[in-house]
Amino acid sequence: MEEIVRVMNALKIWNSGRAETKAVDHVSFSVQVRSFTVIIGKSGCGKSTLLSLIAGLEVPDEGIIFIAGQEMGKSETQRAMIRRTSVGMVHQFFDLIPELTVRENLRVPFDLNNALLDEVYVDSLIRQLELEGLEDRFPHQISGGQQQRVAIARALSVKPAVVLADEPTGNLDRKSSQQVMELFRRLQRNMGLTVIMVTHDLDLAKQADRILYMEDGKLSEYGVQKQA
Repeated sequence: MEEIVRVMNALKIWNSGRAETKAVDHVSFSVQVRSFTVIIGKSGCGKSTLLSLIAGLEVPDEGIIFIAGQEMGKSETQRAMIRRTSVGMVHQFFDLIPELTVRENLRVPFDLNNALLDEVYVDSLIRQLELEGLEDRFPHQISGGQQQRVAIARALSVKPAVVLADEPTGNLDRKSSQQVMELFRRLQRNMGLTVIMVTHDLDLAKQADRILYMEDGKLSEYGVQKQA
C-alpha cells in the first residue's frame, strides 16, 4: 500500500536552563494512505510534539519527515506551503475564529491559499458533519461538540493528504468524545482519509486501524515490547 507519511530518525530536544529533554527521541515510522493511526501515551510523553513535527509546526533537531512525497524542510515558507495544501489540523480547543460565523470559518483555508471557495464541496462537508442550520451562527452560539465538527470540516476543506488531530476529544464530555471519534472513523472510511490522531484515551484509540504507544519520547507498536 502507498505510503503517505514517513518519519525518519526524528529527534526534538527541549532545553530548560541546564536541563535537556528529548521530547521525540530518534523516532522512525510510516503511515499508509487511507489508514487511521492513533498515538497514545501519558501527558508529557512527546506525542503532541511528534504531531507538531509532522505538521511542520516544529522543526526536528535531527531527522527527516516526508508528507505525500514532500520533505518538510527547514524553511518556514516551505513548511507553511505544505501545511496549507497537504495537512489538515484539528486541535483540542477547536481554534475557531470567534468573530466569524461557521461558514466564514470554513472559508479561512481558501482565503489563506488565495483559492476560490469550493461551495459544492463545503456544502457536502456541512451535510456530512451535520452542521446544516448552523452556518450563520458564531462559535459561542453552538455546543463544544458542534464546534469540534466545524473544526473538522475546516481541516477537510483543503482536501488534505493527511489529517492530524491533537487530542480532538480532550475538551469534550464522554458522549461527545465518542460521537467525534465515530465521526472521524466514518469520514475516514467514506472519504478515504488518512488520519493520525493523538489521544490519551485507549478506549477511543481501539477504534483505529493501528495504535502506536509513546513513552519518554520513544515510539513503539502498542502491545509490542519496547526494546531497551
